[in-house]
Amino acid sequence: MQIADRGLLSSDGPTARGNGQAGQDLPRPFALVATSERELSQATFADEFSALFPAEPAAPLMVVKRALDVVLSAAALLGLFPLFVILGALIKLTSAGPVFFAQRRVGHQGRIFNMLKFRSMVVNAEDFKPRLAGQNESNGPVFKMRRDPRVTAIGRFIRKYSLDELPQLINVLLGDMSIVGPRPPVPSEVGAPTVCGNDLKRENHARCSHPGAVR
Repeated sequence: MQIADRGLLSSDGPTARGNGQAGQDLPRPFALVATSERELSQATFADEFSALFPAEPAAPLMVVKRALDVVLSAAALLGLFPLFVILGALIKLTSAGPVFFAQRRVGHQGRIFNMLKFRSMVVNAEDFKPRLAGQNESNGPVFKMRRDPRVTAIGRFIRKYSLDELPQLINVLLGDMSIVGPRPPVPSEVGAPTVCGNDLKRENHARCSHPGAVR
């Protein structure tokens, strides 16, 4: 979780050395591993993931799905604009900090994007997390606490009715997400890259399909 103090947006294998061959002559996944440290340091997290995932063909079904995402998200944003203004004003009036919270998530083909939400916590929420670690009610990597003191008064209200999720319609319009799909994980929840296939595990599902605003 990363929250800024100013602005509207916060940022919430083998190498075949024995054969005398270079790493680039190996299949793509191994070539990635055999790349020099300098090249790896220049590669982004998304580049490393994308190199292991096969590109999807622009099938008619995918085109139709994307078209529906654009039309529905644009219509919803237009219709909900007054609510966006009201919620934004309430957030600014009741607590210091930006209106939106942006969190890095892993999307389709392992691409990193900033998932948007209405900010529901205080701006220095991450600083309080170590003190609350003993009260974590989740067994997984996600921190969950029923009565989290970092949540603001308006934050409790918008979380109760999932109104904090509405800005994800912007992510849908931009192509980061789809209307319906799996929850996009944070980078720390993602394990080693897994090539998409029939034996796809649940935790890798979001990397092999567009994550959704509605799960």
